[in-house]
Amino acid sequence: MSRPKSLKYIAIVAVLAAAACNSGEAETPVPAPSPTVTATPTPVPVAPQGGGLLDEGFAPIAFDLAGTSWLVIAIDGEPLAERYSDLATVHFTQSMLHWQGCNYHEGLYVRSRTSFAAGRTVATQIACPDSTPDPAMAQVLGGRPLIGSNSEGKLQLAVEGRRLTLSQIDKRYNEPPAPPLEAGPFRLMTAEGGTHPPVLSFKGGTFSIWLDCPGAVSGQARVDDGRMRTGKVEASQCETHRPTARRALETFFKGSPTIARGPNGELMLSDGDTIIQGQQCYPDPSGCAHAAAEPTV
Repeated sequence: MSRPKSLKYIAIVAVLAAAACNSGEAETPVPAPSPTVTATPTPVPVAPQGGGLLDEGFAPIAFDLAGTSWLVIAIDGEPLAERYSDLATVHFTQSMLHWQGCNYHEGLYVRSRTSFAAGRTVATQIACPDSTPDPAMAQVLGGRPLIGSNSEGKLQLAVEGRRLTLSQIDKRYNEPPAPPLEAGPFRLMTAEGGTHPPVLSFKGGTFSIWLDCPGAVSGQARVDDGRMRTGKVEASQCETHRPTARRALETFFKGSPTIARGPNGELMLSDGDTIIQGQQCYPDPSGCAHAAAEPTV
């Protein structure tokens, strides 16, 4: 399935900084996204297990949806066909979430405990009728929903006050490859980062984070099967005016976070509570020029 030719970025997840490195030319040029990261992790509540969010007959399950596609058949128990004549669909690749209501949307997602977390999204911008399912779909898909299934194989995604009921369909999306992990470092945006946000780099089975000094946090790293498996993670004693941010990043990366990367160098990481987004400084390295990005481990 070809992608829509008029994509532009809209805010599904709050973007805190406008600076990001150039991620290269695409078929349809769009502005470089501005990734965000919470420097001092603030846990985001995950949907409770059950708790009345799911309809009767649906039981909570853990996320296992990569490679599947779904038709939205109901919103809040009301059949979608009664209010909206077009199809609404949701598609999961290994790292990308595609969904279509009135507009088409796509972006990274990562596993987050038993659910998933969606990142920033590109979308078409068509004027939609009042009956469009897009607001409800955005609320659920962007809210780390509780996932449930029933004996008929139907799926339910639910957040407080909103739920989608889905039926599986036979459709597949091709996932373009991401640039090589070591092709360039990743700029991570923090609220206090300003013009010198943290920079994450990988080399030879190790990772290193520049935060006012090279190797502020470093360790071993192996990226496979959607996870950044880390070991011997430690913070250096180099001088920084952001010690709280350094401790937070050390704790985050000790947890072997899940990882997703996009074809334009987009990055998403999750330790189950905190989401970190970033942008690879490749092929233009200027966005990370303030950092000594070579790993020091």
